Amino acid sequence: GSGLGSGLDGRAPRPGRIEPMCMHVHMHRVHMGGRLVSEWSLRLPSWDSSFPVRQRLEQAGPQERAAMYREFAAAQLAQFAREGSGWFYWTWKVDCGDFDSEAVDDEGPWDLRECLRRGWIDPSSWHPAAQP
Repeated sequence: GSGLGSGLDGRAPRPGRIEPMCMHVHMHRVHMGGRLVSEWSLRLPSWDSSFPVRQRLEQAGPQERAAMYREFAAAQLAQFAREGSGWFYWTWKVDCGDFDSEAVDDEGPWDLRECLRRGWIDPSSWHPAAQP
């Protein structure tokens, strides 16, 4: 087939062929009416203390804050599954490593690996077929 694990001609991809193949898959999805969501994250607008979500995050304990992130992730992924053909998270791993789940300005929401580790994002929700 012409999936990501094989070349367009059914053979294993050779070095330098993955980029054109990804472009082909992208163009096919766009041509077929698909939408790709790029660079989304779970970062809530907490940088300004005048935002109500900042105040809510400050008042929430760690468990309530985690529930907020899980709800935000589930809502975004459900929408992407209904309306999109795929997505790209902001980054797999934030280089700064400034993770403090107790802090409102924690860098964890930018980091997909950390979001998965904390249970904020459920990988089974990534694809509609994976949902019960």
